[in-house]
Amino acid sequence: MQLRTTRHFDRAYAKAPADIQQALLKQAGFLLADLQHPSLRAKKYDAVRWQARVTRDWRFYFRIEGGYLPPTGDDAASEVSLCAFDRARRAALWPCISRTFCRERSIWGSVGSGV
Repeated sequence: MQLRTTRHFDRAYAKAPADIQQALLKQAGFLLADLQHPSLRAKKYDAVRWQARVTRDWRFYFRIEGGYLPPTGDDAASEVSLCAFDRARRAALWPCISRTFCRERSIWGSVGSGV
């Protein structure tokens, strides 16, 4: 099995901190050995790409070319192409949560005031 990278991935990898780069190399080794490794938490992202976890905050995206990647990773015909690498966007949820919280708080404030 072979591992390839795209230019987009190479640029993102170069910008990442050193500890994240090391973690990615470790996770890529797990990917080549076993797609179902628990620390990867690999899942289908869209029609052609998969997503796997590097750390709690970082993810990488890959394509499986030349067929499929068996759980044991022993199919020499398959090729894994690393497409993208970025930080997970969890902060985008906070505005929704805070708006909901503010709405509930104002409702509770009016109920608690006897109105």
